[in-house]
Amino acid sequence: EKSTYKTRTISLLEKPEVPKECTILVVGGPRFDYVEPAVKAIRTYVEAGGDALLMVDPPLKFGREETAQNAALVKQIADWGVTLNKDLALDTSGVGQLFGLGPEVPLVTTYESHAIVREMKEIATAFPLTRSLDTKTADKVTTEKLFSTSGNSYATSNLSSNSIQIDPKKDKKGPLAVGAAGTYNTGQSGNQGRFVVIGSSEWCSNGF
Repeated sequence: EKSTYKTRTISLLEKPEVPKECTILVVGGPRFDYVEPAVKAIRTYVEAGGDALLMVDPPLKFGREETAQNAALVKQIADWGVTLNKDLALDTSGVGQLFGLGPEVPLVTTYESHAIVREMKEIATAFPLTRSLDTKTADKVTTEKLFSTSGNSYATSNLSSNSIQIDPKKDKKGPLAVGAAGTYNTGQSGNQGRFVVIGSSEWCSNGF
């Protein structure tokens, strides 16, 4: 708000429509499933030239804490060329221990050339409880990776265990992409839909 931004919380359940005055839509780590009308409202907004930040945490099940798989939202993001994998990225390098972090908080030091992250070389960032993702070419969409975990990371598909166990024979080895950006071609010059997808939401609290 000090930078003249005005924030507003909207309920896509009450009215499945993104307000026309919205300049950036943020999906901030939903714990429960987005119903189809809500997902359709997000799709309509982006494909009409809107900008969105989509942060979708892995579907973890720890005791009473559970995050829904959010199948409809994940499918829509996949239709835009970004596949959110059903896994959890773990960092085995031990570097995080220098900052009091465990393997469930992978550090990122590798950034691509996208304008969002190209100035961040030499800077380490932490992404707590993040899933990995893959990018591909899709209809009317161009996507590219933003940043990845180190080569000493693994993606485990065991999302219901309270203990962290890595199986090098089974788990995918890093680097693992955990952030991506995409552009949707609306067919209208100067009015392209843009979206960023990140496999974690807790990073934006900047608590570390």
